[in-house]
Amino acid sequence: MSAELKRYSRFLPAAIVAAVVLLAGARLITLSLRDHALQMRTAAQSAVMREARLIEAQLQALYDRTLAEAHGAAGAPPAGADPRPRATPGPGRGAFWMSTTGTVLRAGDADAGVSRALAQEWAMDRGTRAGAGILGPVRYGSQWIIAVYAPDGARPGRSAVAPAAWAVGYQSLDALLTQARFERLVKDGYEFTIAQIDPLTHNARQLFGSRLDMLTDTVSSAIPAPAALAPRTSAPYLELAVRP
Repeated sequence: MSAELKRYSRFLPAAIVAAVVLLAGARLITLSLRDHALQMRTAAQSAVMREARLIEAQLQALYDRTLAEAHGAAGAPPAGADPRPRATPGPGRGAFWMSTTGTVLRAGDADAGVSRALAQEWAMDRGTRAGAGILGPVRYGSQWIIAVYAPDGARPGRSAVAPAAWAVGYQSLDALLTQARFERLVKDGYEFTIAQIDPLTHNARQLFGSRLDMLTDTVSSAIPAPAALAPRTSAPYLELAVRP
């Protein structure tokens, strides 16, 4: 028995050392994987904040363009008048003028279908629309359309009293994302979703994403409407979420 113990005792220190090395190696691998996951999540957080701010800038640009259109809307023909182009400049592309009841007066695009659809959406709740605001996104065919509306002659921080007409500027979500160079997020290999959160139910309505279902374990960033259209304390207009 003593001989057996002596024989095994020679291998025992080596076995203990090997076990310690294996445990230490497993620990290092676990820490390395955890550190890598943390780095990826940190990078994803930076990416989502960057893209959210770029989308926010495009919403602001749409608002600014609509304000410029609102100055020309004061010269829009009254409802029922001849809507054909006159000597005065009409609305630009991606914009139209409408009456206080939601009738399209002049449209800047040859296809006025989207203008009529947005005007009808606006008119459904026109009693609460005293000043400039943001509409949608509204589904039109296979696209989501984002629209900003403003009373004729609107100025930042001031609502027109009893406007004679309204100006609406709009853009598809796809076009807005293209201008925000959203493709960088795709090239970086992130899964993503853009949603709108219902302020009453808090349910998310997915508008655009890399998958049909909502993502889990994501990092997200709110995308507010332009400050002149909604207070910063209100619910965000959109939300962008990405998953590393």
